[in-house]
Amino acid sequence: MAPRPWGGFAGGQRGPDARLEISGGIRRQGDVQAGDGTRVPASRFTREASADLTRRLSDSLVLRGGYRWVYEKDIDYVALPMDTRYGKTDTATVGLEWSIEHDALRSVDLEAGWSVVDHLMDNRDKPNRGVLQASTPSESDSRNLRLLSRWSLAAGELRAGVDTSRLEREATRTRTMVSTGMTFRDPLWPKVEQEQAGLFGEWEGMLTQQIGLRAGLRTDWIRTDAAHVDRRIVPGPGAGPTTVRQAYLDVGGSDSDDVEREDNLLSGNLTLSMPLSETWTAQLGLGRTESVPNLTQRYLSFGPVPGGFGVGTPSLDPEVKTGAELRTEGAVGPHRLGFAAHASRIDDFHLATTVATMDVNGDGQMDRVRGTRNEDAELWGLEAGAVVIPATDWEIPLSLGWVRGRTIDDQEDLPEMPPLEIRCALRWVPERPYHPTAEIGLRYAHKQTRINEDFGENATPSFAELHLQIGFDPAPGWSVEAGIDNLLDRRYHEHLTREALMPVGDLRPGDEVPAAGRSAYLNLAYRW
Repeated sequence: MAPRPWGGFAGGQRGPDARLEISGGIRRQGDVQAGDGTRVPASRFTREASADLTRRLSDSLVLRGGYRWVYEKDIDYVALPMDTRYGKTDTATVGLEWSIEHDALRSVDLEAGWSVVDHLMDNRDKPNRGVLQASTPSESDSRNLRLLSRWSLAAGELRAGVDTSRLEREATRTRTMVSTGMTFRDPLWPKVEQEQAGLFGEWEGMLTQQIGLRAGLRTDWIRTDAAHVDRRIVPGPGAGPTTVRQAYLDVGGSDSDDVEREDNLLSGNLTLSMPLSETWTAQLGLGRTESVPNLTQRYLSFGPVPGGFGVGTPSLDPEVKTGAELRTEGAVGPHRLGFAAHASRIDDFHLATTVATMDVNGDGQMDRVRGTRNEDAELWGLEAGAVVIPATDWEIPLSLGWVRGRTIDDQEDLPEMPPLEIRCALRWVPERPYHPTAEIGLRYAHKQTRINEDFGENATPSFAELHLQIGFDPAPGWSVEAGIDNLLDRRYHEHLTREALMPVGDLRPGDEVPAAGRSAYLNLAYRW
């Protein structure tokens, strides 16, 4: 794997009435080399900086503000038809907390924030550049406001408030056929917007001396719309011109003719917790959550998605998820253990699937077009963890995770379900000066054969990966960490990694994108 140098700083100043924290960093990544030497384009360059200020104005008023700036450029995407040339993100928040302590009302917190994203993708480094030149500048602008109050109520705390947000997004792709000079401009994001307003409340406290309760309720009004749906688009040569609206109709049917949607949502949760013994606790959670499709699922117009292009369906209904979770954790002697099981039914699940195969970008190659439809589904899974203490200064962390999902009517496996995964390690953590640590660990992922062929998934073989890690603090404020990932330099690929879309690096179209081979790292940090 190519070197991935990273440098950064973090520090701050703390006083009785103010606290300032600043940080920043630069990261550069080269192409990845898999365990068998396969080269995978994976370059990335990132710069970021942030600052957070908290200032006490009086005994009851606290002012806080934050700003984060991120700049990325030249990011390779093996599974997408375009790469990122640059992406600039500015995010800021400002808040004022008023500690009232009057009767039941304890405090009121008002926070406002905004975010602006300027992004450009193109196919400058793709092999179809000689046939087609494509670029997509996009802009995203979001605003949000939240009012949160805290109350002492019935031997517990009530957190209640309102929030509102607005998001706007727009992108137009420009394509030029090299042989003819013909140029097409298509709205990938046809000036979409989402407005939201919500009311929420959650009470947490003790029902009895042994039983704790957390209960919450939330309601939201959400409106989404797309202004430029009647603009012409040309998915590919021979397909003929059409409109964004017609593309929605082809995928979602006649209900997608009305692109403006209003949804009223209601969600709630209930969690009971209690001790089973002096060293064990149990928790039971019940919940019902309603959520609208994201803007990609509703309004994308032949925009790049992993494995090809995507088209939205404005008529998608919100998901309604009803589920339960049982969790218990505790100790047996010096050893710590935990276990959780969850199950849920999701009405109108947003199922990603293939809706067409066509030449979208006009390079002469057939592309997979993905969309979304509503299907009732069920989901269940298990989690387990333990930290075993075999001897003084030694511990063995263990974890297991497994999840399964399928549609209810057709009993089809849901796409993008991770396989069974097990992690274990042998860790040395002595109570010594300089805080030395050392670890050798194993990560095992089982094969995944429960796939959704309509989505375009392939079965994934199992794999195991070893890593080494050491660390110590050579002086006050300083820390050193070093390690080796994929110690045996094995070639493997994750189930959730998509296939190569075009011939890039040493990959051919349809090849699974392998993970990085053996790679070493060294981190040196100083905190003040």
